[in-house]
Amino acid sequence: MPAQIYLLAWLLVASPQLGLAADVNVTPRLAHVICHNGKPGSSGHCRMGLGTSGKLTCGIVGKVSEITWKFVGQRQGKDVYNFTRRFPIESESVATQTKQVEFAGERVVLFEDKDQVIAVQSPKP
Repeated sequence: MPAQIYLLAWLLVASPQLGLAADVNVTPRLAHVICHNGKPGSSGHCRMGLGTSGKLTCGIVGKVSEITWKFVGQRQGKDVYNFTRRFPIESESVATQTKQVEFAGERVVLFEDKDQVIAVQSPKP
């Protein structure tokens, strides 16, 4: 346990010099979170503007995800977000996944399984 504390302290001190820290004094680019029920291109999906934080609940009965996110800042010109997915939210045994993502305008798949594909992408013109 002490080794983990020392590592965490070292990362907090060294991260700006290593380029690991995000610049928090910026505005994120326009983007959407998209939750496809099934595979991408299927007719069932939900979409929401990303912004600096938010929550999207999407799915069909028994297969509903709750996706939350928070803008962390920018790192090397890319927007950095922390995403969390809870699935299926109606279940007594809800699984939680987390992921930190760097977004530069190209589509990024956040979470994917047989029931859903959740991605972040730029808005379509």
